[in-house]
Amino acid sequence: MIKLSGRIKLVSINLAITCLGCIIISELFFKVLRPKFPMEVFGKSYVERLKNAKKDSLNNEILTLVVGDSFAHHQIGTNGNFFDSVFNCEGHPNCNYHNLAQSGVGLPFYWNSILSVLSDRSKDSRTDIIIGIYFGNDIPFIDPSKTSENCNKAHVLNQQMIDQYKDTWIHSFKRRLPSILFLARSLKASTGIGSIKNIQYIKTNAENLRTHRSDPSQKLASINDLASKMKSEIMEQASRNIINPWEISLALANPYYYDDLYSLSKQWSRKSVGCLAENVIYNINEIKKTHPKINFIIVGIPDKFYWSRNSYKSTTKEYRALGYRFESKEKLMDIESNPLSIFFQNTMKSNRIKYIYLPNLINSETNIIDWFYHRDMHINTKGNQNVAELLQKKFNKSERQVSF
Repeated sequence: MIKLSGRIKLVSINLAITCLGCIIISELFFKVLRPKFPMEVFGKSYVERLKNAKKDSLNNEILTLVVGDSFAHHQIGTNGNFFDSVFNCEGHPNCNYHNLAQSGVGLPFYWNSILSVLSDRSKDSRTDIIIGIYFGNDIPFIDPSKTSENCNKAHVLNQQMIDQYKDTWIHSFKRRLPSILFLARSLKASTGIGSIKNIQYIKTNAENLRTHRSDPSQKLASINDLASKMKSEIMEQASRNIINPWEISLALANPYYYDDLYSLSKQWSRKSVGCLAENVIYNINEIKKTHPKINFIIVGIPDKFYWSRNSYKSTTKEYRALGYRFESKEKLMDIESNPLSIFFQNTMKSNRIKYIYLPNLINSETNIIDWFYHRDMHINTKGNQNVAELLQKKFNKSERQVSF
C-alpha cells in the first residue's frame, strides 16, 4: 500500500506534468493562432522602446517613428503589425525605426512621444513620423453644450505620461510567459472565476460617454432602460471581458454612435472631428517650426463598417447584437465616401499633410469581415498582413526613403 507521502509525491508530479503540458500547449496556441490579447504582453515595454528611440535620435541617421494606439501596437515587432511590416528600416543601413505605439492612449500621448524623442535631436536631422489615427477612438471628448473648445493648442512634454508606463514585475512576468495569462483569461471567460461583475461600472462609463458622444437635445432612452433590453449574456460576457466593456458602454451612451460619427450629422460629431483635425494640423506645424526636416504621414483607420460595402451588412449585424442601431441604407452610398473620411482627407490635403485612408486600398466589394476580430474593431493578424501587402504595393517600400 502506497504511503501518504508517496501519494502526495505522485499527485504533485502528475499535477506538475499537467500544468507544464497546459503551458506548452497554450504557448503554441498563443503563438501560432495569435488570438486577441492584451498588448502589454508583446515586445518591450513602452518606456524601454522610448529609451531606445531617444538613443538613436542622437545620431544624424534617418529616424522613423510610429505612434498610435492599439492598432499600431497590435503584435508589435511581428508580421501581425502592418506598421512594422511596411515602415521598418530593413535594407536601409542609415535608418533607425521605432514603434512607440501604446494601447489605450490618444493624441496627447502621440505628441508626447514625438516631443520626447525630438528633445535632444538635431534640427538638421531627417525624421519620418507615421501617426495612426483611429476615428472611433482618437476623436477628443467635446461637450456639445460648450460654444468653444481649445483645439489649437501645442502639446507640452509631460514626463508623467511616460512614467505611468514603466514596467512592473507583473508586466515583466507576462512578457516572459504570456501563456499563464492566456490560461487565466480563458478560465475567467469560460467559468467566470475571478470575474468582477462590472455591470454598474459599464453603466457609469455610459453616463460619462453620453455627455460627449451625443447632443444635449438628442432624445435617447435612459441608460438603465437600454441596459434592461440588452440580452443578459451580452452583459455577462462584457463583465468577463469576453466583449470589450467599452463597446457596451458606448452602445448604452448612444446606440446611433457610429451613424452619427461617420455622417457628421450631429453637433457633437462635427465638433469632435473638427477638433481632431485642428489639433493634428496645429501640432504638426508647431513641430515643424523647430524641426524643418521632419516628415509626417497620417494613416486613417475607420471602424470596420466603413471599409467595404460588401461587409457592411455582416459587420453591422455583429454590433446590432451589442445594442447599436444603424439606419437602413439600401444604396450604402456613404460606405465608400462617408462625410467623415471626405472631410478629414480634404482637410489634410489642403494643409499639405500626407494622408493614407486604409479603405482606399481595397475594392468596395472586397469582403473584409475575416480581417477583424469578432465583435471588435481591431484588425487581426490576417488583416494586418493583407493591409501590409496593399500598402507596400501603393507605397513602394524600396523607394520609401525617397518618396516619404
